[in-house]
Amino acid sequence: MKIVSASEFQIPARSEQIAGSALADVQRIVAAVKELGDQALFDYTAQFDQVELSDLRVPAEHYAEAYEQVSEEFISALSEAM
Repeated sequence: MKIVSASEFQIPARSEQIAGSALADVQRIVAAVKELGDQALFDYTAQFDQVELSDLRVPAEHYAEAYEQVSEEFISALSEAM
C-alpha cells in the first residue's frame, strides 16, 4: 500500500464541481431561511422529508422518549458538546 501525503493528493475536477454545486445549494437554502424564516424550514421539510410541519418545537414528552432510547454515554457526550 502506498501512503499518499496531503501535498500529493489531488481532488478530481468532478469532485470540485460537485462540492461547488452543493455549496451553491446550501447558500440558496441559508438565504431562503434568512429571508423567509420558519416558513422556509417548513417548505424544505415538506420538499425533502415529505412531512408537513405546523410547529418547530419538539413536544416535551418526546424528550423523555428519546432519553429512554439512548445510552448514558451518549447523553453525557451530548451534554458535553453543548
